Amino acid sequence: MLKYIPPKEFQETNIYLGATDGMRLLELQNRSQSRIILDVVQKTIQSYPFHFCDAWILTGAQEGAFGWITVNYLLKSFLQVGN
Repeated sequence: MLKYIPPKEFQETNIYLGATDGMRLLELQNRSQSRIILDVVQKTIQSYPFHFCDAWILTGAQEGAFGWITVNYLLKSFLQVGN
């Protein structure tokens, strides 16, 4: 990621982490272990030169929505043609 973002924009680059299905399952089985993992990941990301905003476990609906957005972005489905 560092090679794609100019250093002068590091602090203006927001970082969010959304943990997916594996962490949802772990949270159901062992909530304290999932919290420990999330805390360690947060501390690691906070050491990066970017603006860390938040880390959380996504719901299934959130994961699906973000996946849909990602696929359509990569397919360039959001670009307007004409006008």
